[in-house]
Formats: sequence, C-alpha cells, structure tokens
Amino acid sequence: MKSNFLKPTFVLLIIGILISSCKKDEPIQDDPVVENSVFIKSVNTNQTPIIVYTYNTNNAVIKKQMSYQGTQLETSYTYTNSKISNETTKQGNAIVSQYGYTYNTDNQLTRCDIIGVNESYWTFHYTDGKIDEAIQHIGNGESRKMSFSYTGENITEAKEFMNFGGVWEQDSRMTFEYDTQNNPFRLLEIPFSEILDEFANQVSANNATRVQSYDANNVLNYDLQYSYTYNSQNYPTVVTETEGGQSTEYTLIY
Repeated sequence: MKSNFLKPTFVLLIIGILISSCKKDEPIQDDPVVENSVFIKSVNTNQTPIIVYTYNTNNAVIKKQMSYQGTQLETSYTYTNSKISNETTKQGNAIVSQYGYTYNTDNQLTRCDIIGVNESYWTFHYTDGKIDEAIQHIGNGESRKMSFSYTGENITEAKEFMNFGGVWEQDSRMTFEYDTQNNPFRLLEIPFSEILDEFANQVSANNATRVQSYDANNVLNYDLQYSYTYNSQNYPTVVTETEGGQSTEYTLIY
C-alpha cells in the first residue's frame, strides 16, 4: 500500500531516513493563532487511528502521532513568530528526524536545515508566491533537487533529480489529478516535506483523485486513485484508495 496518508511512516520505516535538524539556539515558543474553523483530529482505518493530531489553545497543530503495524512515531512542532520553526519526530525516546525552518520577512520558507550522516540543508525558489524548486545541498559534490508545476493552487507534477559531479539526472516523477473540494491537510501549514507526494498533499488546495509515480526511465511504478465522501463544509470524511483492483478505506475525523 502506498497511501498519501501513510507516506511519512513508510519512508521512515522502509528506506530508513534517519535525519535530524541542526541544533540551533532554542526557538522562542510563542502561541500562534490559526484562524481556521476546520481541524482534522485523526485519520482512521478499520476504526483505528493511524494518525492523530493535537492542537494548542490557539488551534495550531503541535503534535502528530503516527501508528503502523506496531511502530509508533510522534512528531512535535515548535513555533517562532507564528511559523513552525522546528519539527522533531521520535520513535520512543530516539530522534528519527529533526528539521529547522528559516523564513524571510514575507514569511516565505527560505531554508530547511538537517543533520544526518552528512550535514545538509534545503533552499527554495518561488514563482508567484509558490515553491517551484527545492535544492538539497548535500556536500561532496552531490545535491538533490525537487521541482513542482502548478495548475491554480494545486501541484500537478513533481520531479526529483540527483546531481553527481555537476550533472542533473532525473530520478523520479509524479503526476496528480484533483477534485474541487477542500484539502484539510493544507490547513496544518506544515512548511515542507522531502517526499514529493507528501509535499503536494500539504500545499495543494484540493484533494488528489489520482497519483501516478514514474521511475528514472519514465516507467510507471504505481497508479493510485482516490474517491471521497464530503461533509457539509466540502471537506472529505471518507477516502477510498484504489490500486490494482484493491481498495483501502480511510475515515477523517474533525
């Protein structure tokens, strides 16, 4: 199963991204006020929560708890000037990943710091106020790039490239189709993800109805299709993911 909703857990568990953010001066914890009327509380399957969100008294997300096949991860969010400045994921007491975010005076994300096997960081390029390119500066002559194409407020194509010795080579590509209803994950205002389809799910205004993934040779890896049931506010309450004739149903609780 390659669910958008489980992607963060799958990547951490399967390909083992064990990364942590630079330990800068401790950010000042403020109380951001989020003027949303809709807050997603959990994503459930078979009546069991697999993702649970916790908010502060001002309705800003401060914790995400993920559970899959007995493995539990917890992500906490710290705010500075009403923007997420630190994101830390733990498995038990062990830090799995940690990111530090920096913004410009227009509140645009300009840098994402990471510490892993090699210290690295991301920088961002904007067109019309949207991130259309993110570059990971890895060192040792290596770098990684993600590019994003938009239709309106939705990412419709995402590509990933690797650079070895000054030559960019495409590593993967994803395409997205959407409904016209409200995407609740966008309201969380989580600034970035290193995973192509997770980032698309965080920033796009609508909900993906089809996600196709291709390898470096443009061969189709998988083709996921999504159908939805919506509430009176046009947010999805039931999501059915279908691949190869097999379906999984998720329930979104608000």
